[in-house]
Amino acid sequence: MSSENNRFLQWKNKWSHPDEMDEFEYISSNVHPEDFLITKELLFPVLVEHDDGIFLHKNFSIELYQNMLRRNKKDIEKDFNAFKVFELFEGCNETVNEETFEAIGKLIQQSWTYYLKSKFPDKNILVELIIDESNYGPIVRFYQQEI
Repeated sequence: MSSENNRFLQWKNKWSHPDEMDEFEYISSNVHPEDFLITKELLFPVLVEHDDGIFLHKNFSIELYQNMLRRNKKDIEKDFNAFKVFELFEGCNETVNEETFEAIGKLIQQSWTYYLKSKFPDKNILVELIIDESNYGPIVRFYQQEI
């Protein structure tokens, strides 16, 4: 098990038979059903189709889109569809290692890849995970390669 699951390992090791405790037991003991269900919006986001583009509803604005029209449509999608993993956890007061945020970025990237392919099988959509020291943590974004 990788180090991004330290909380799980700490919980597991408190039990008299830690080998019998798995992720399902952890969820059963620690995760509220509504907290689990709300992740649906992150893994399968609401999308907007506009002017041959596909955009995260959460980030999309017609006014901003119209102001950006002088730019390449692929770049417009990149801007609207960028998701900064750190921002999702701004309220977390605990120290969290970088590997955890990168693992979350990979999970979102995988989910979006499958989700977008199922919703738009005829479009060539690339989902990127950007991990760069100069950026503000991991960033997941998607865009159509041929617009």
